[in-house]
Amino acid sequence: MKDLPEDFSAWCDREREAGRMADIDRGLLILTRRGQPQTGSEEETLLVLLMVAILSRARRDGHVLIDLDEVQHHPWVLSWKNRLPDPSRWEAILDAHPLVTGPGEGPSPFLYANRCLYFSALYRQESFLARSIRERLSLGAREPDARDQEILRLASGGVEDRRRLLEGALFRPFFLLTGGPGTGKTYTSAEILKVWKILRPEAHLVVATPTGKAARRFREALSLPEVDVLTLHRLLGISPGGASPGEDRPLVQDLVLVDECSMVDLSLMARLFRALSPETSVILVGDPDQLSSVGPGSVFGDLALAMSVEQKTRPEISRSFQVLTRNYRQDSWDDFGRLAEGVRQGDAGTVLEILASGEKSGPIRWIEPRTGAIREIGKTLIEAWLPVVESRSAEEAWEKLGQFALLGAVREGPLGTRTVNRLLRNHFENRSGCYRRFVPVIVTENSVESGFMNGDPGLLEMEGNTAIRAFFQGPGQTMRVASPLLMPAWEEAFALTVHKSQGSEFDHVTVLLGSESNALLSRSLLYTAVTRARKRLTVYASRGVLREALSNAGGRSTGLFQALLATGRKESAPG
Repeated sequence: MKDLPEDFSAWCDREREAGRMADIDRGLLILTRRGQPQTGSEEETLLVLLMVAILSRARRDGHVLIDLDEVQHHPWVLSWKNRLPDPSRWEAILDAHPLVTGPGEGPSPFLYANRCLYFSALYRQESFLARSIRERLSLGAREPDARDQEILRLASGGVEDRRRLLEGALFRPFFLLTGGPGTGKTYTSAEILKVWKILRPEAHLVVATPTGKAARRFREALSLPEVDVLTLHRLLGISPGGASPGEDRPLVQDLVLVDECSMVDLSLMARLFRALSPETSVILVGDPDQLSSVGPGSVFGDLALAMSVEQKTRPEISRSFQVLTRNYRQDSWDDFGRLAEGVRQGDAGTVLEILASGEKSGPIRWIEPRTGAIREIGKTLIEAWLPVVESRSAEEAWEKLGQFALLGAVREGPLGTRTVNRLLRNHFENRSGCYRRFVPVIVTENSVESGFMNGDPGLLEMEGNTAIRAFFQGPGQTMRVASPLLMPAWEEAFALTVHKSQGSEFDHVTVLLGSESNALLSRSLLYTAVTRARKRLTVYASRGVLREALSNAGGRSTGLFQALLATGRKESAPG
């Protein structure tokens, strides 16, 4: 059995201790080493191991591939630069390796294509998804008849842009609806579904979302009981013992509308499209500027960009693509709108100007880290949560739960959500008059059997240190009471990561970024955080941290955008 080279193994241990390499990365390196040929030189062995280590870490960071030209500047490559072969030989070395194949070749853990290295599974998912979307875009649309046209005219109120949007969503097999916060994505989606039911009363429609929380929010906004609203995992049968839909057992719905698509990773989106029947229409809805999914890929952002680019040369694409731009959340293009747009554009001057002009009692407030600032922000957080904690009933606490959110970039560290949750929990446990109290929680795993889904918000009723009852959203506006002993995994939710806040809005949002540099800081993270606020926003961050976030576009390395354009060019090329 071949072990890792001794000096390379020691280096891996140092990187793991420093938090830059995970156990899963090192385990993959051991498996790769066992599959390497005996005849390979030391420099070739090191190259392949380094590429696999970087690819494994890249996947954990949400990337789908690593580019050989870009990876030459990776810190891990630079640390071994003198021991590696010349970059001009890298492609040939990878191409000849028994664990690396090319497109269309036999099964292997890794795949090399277009000077990029992939995990083979992710490459196949990406290629399948690009091909599936292109096939749907190339299908002819059903032309509306006179009755359909009259219904479209009435439903659109005679507004031509609205009529074209409804026609595309109702009569084309694939439709993409995008827009920023407050542009009416949920309202428009609900209108599409209602008109679908008018045009085709017997049609089976379903709305799917990445989280249970998003499903419940959409269900409340829709008020159309004959339309199923559920999570993607439940739709696709991703549960113990579930019979999953797929190519041999396709979904039977006439329409699948997926909301909050920016949260859907490559694997889950590919699984959805593999389960669609040719007769099923699909509508994808979301904000491409929000944070990408936790898992690999930036599917919705790549798709929105590809369609935006292509409609300039292929006008028919615009019939399957609509960007909502009018903001209905504020009466005018006020500071909230200007701030969101400034963050989206990475315009540090505008963002800092708006934050600096905010008054202490105004809707936008900026607290810079300084002596006494952490005490000030602590007081703000306690005051914000006290009405929930000291509520006289679960109904009163639940009504106040959606009014405030505390968002952080990371889970660990001085300003990590775990630390803040612990500090606030300890404060309220020891506070006079809080023996009986309500504590906000969030479910962290799916449990189809018990009806809980990852992301479901809830309340624990506490007596001292004992949880006696749990409360969650039931059907409609009712409360569901559960035993804490029967709940799936959960954690306190005084503070949430920005990722976990996606799909929600709150009257007042406080964003904790502090003054320390962090690899997770990005434009999309800040954009997602500030656009959760409806009425008030507090930002605790230094100028340096804000500039760092705004300067980091936070893009992921994927091949979907190029694959979509490539397949589009093939279809439009003359025969």
